[in-house]
Amino acid sequence: MNSAMPLRRIVAGTVAICGCGAALSCAQAQVPPPPGPPQVATAGVDEQIAVIERLANHERAKWTDVHTWRGRLEVTDVECYFGARREQLLANLGRDAAQFPAEFKKILRGTVDFRLDRDSAALFTRFATEAVGVVGLEDGADTGIHPAPFEQLAIVTPGEYLHFEPGVAYAQPGGTRARVAFREPAAEARRQQMGTLVDPRGLMGYGRPTWENLQLIADALRAAGALRVGDAELTVWTDAAETIIIMPGQAGQDRLVFQQMKFVGDNLTDLSMYDAAGRVYQHVTWTYPAGGGADRATAMEFQTMSADGTRIAFQRTLRLVDSALNAPVGDTTFTRANLGLTEDDLYVDRIAGTLSRLRDGGLIALPAEQATAWLAAE
Repeated sequence: MNSAMPLRRIVAGTVAICGCGAALSCAQAQVPPPPGPPQVATAGVDEQIAVIERLANHERAKWTDVHTWRGRLEVTDVECYFGARREQLLANLGRDAAQFPAEFKKILRGTVDFRLDRDSAALFTRFATEAVGVVGLEDGADTGIHPAPFEQLAIVTPGEYLHFEPGVAYAQPGGTRARVAFREPAAEARRQQMGTLVDPRGLMGYGRPTWENLQLIADALRAAGALRVGDAELTVWTDAAETIIIMPGQAGQDRLVFQQMKFVGDNLTDLSMYDAAGRVYQHVTWTYPAGGGADRATAMEFQTMSADGTRIAFQRTLRLVDSALNAPVGDTTFTRANLGLTEDDLYVDRIAGTLSRLRDGGLIALPAEQATAWLAAE
């Protein structure tokens, strides 16, 4: 991971922004600051807009001719438990804290097979874990906690989010159990992005495609003549090798005070979010094939820091291991039929507020009182 990110020190008001230095581990106690940037700041708004739109066009061009995308991602999650997080987890599991290391981590490895139709913004994923373990943070000693393997099929379209765990049977009122698929508003999928829903579009940018974020910044600059929050102002540093954009945010809005984007060879390589104390609280990196150029990213690493900003609490790494562009997509790829439901599986529709059972290939609605009771139990 290239995390030696040069960053201008900004002391407007009471905010001082430093940087994130060498690669971090969960056990590292402090994030060292890097040296200041060697770049020259752009002179005016027109030059800033030109640089930002050049970067946007470069990122956009990589995906312009891509309509469908099929592939496989390797996923590695590392979640660290220390302090209050450790105590809470062990309490939830009913384990004796004295029998566990003072600090430990959960490691998950798995794969995601995906199908994406960019034109209709439809995504299908199958996320299956291959190895899950909880080990001591420093010595890797087995703690005896071995979470069960996990598999989830998910479909996301602009109108809905479908998900189904075929290996899980849910308890129902009356003591019976059944496999259950869920239909939820599409907005719920966004809340699962760093959880059970792994979206390959993370290789295009964080939150939304990079070119869309950049174009929003350029359009706002063009309309307002400057982007300021209090005394802080958008800053663009650039030279022949790299560009750094520092974007001010609002204190108290999800902790964001400054956002820094770093581009090397016009490819986005680093994104860091800073809080009011000048601490990195989220950090994302993208990796490209050797040679760079206009190649698409093949790996992404996302990190969330501890509350005090000194340690990594969670890290997700995605690596693209198989990819096919513009391959045909089946008619049922983004429909309920692709979840693999079988006879007597339940279907909870949280958009319509109904409960159904699969019979003879179709859904049979169950009485409203059963739906209410089941949803209440859930």
